[in-house]
Amino acid sequence: MARVTLQQYCDEARELINSGLYDEAVAICRHVLKRYPKHMETYRILGEACLEKGELEEAEDAFKRLLSADPES
Repeated sequence: MARVTLQQYCDEARELINSGLYDEAVAICRHVLKRYPKHMETYRILGEACLEKGELEEAEDAFKRLLSADPES
């Protein structure tokens, strides 16, 4: 079984966002956060995908989590 790194997941989610495939990007982020609930880069990507989808409350939640861990983000 091939191993996928967190960076590869993040890169794939960003590519999906760039392609307009926001639901798929959100799904990847949620998958990563189930296993790594403190991975801040994933919260940033999740927030971006939700913002693009128009899911403002979920985007706000993701960005708040990111900023609470890294106020300079």
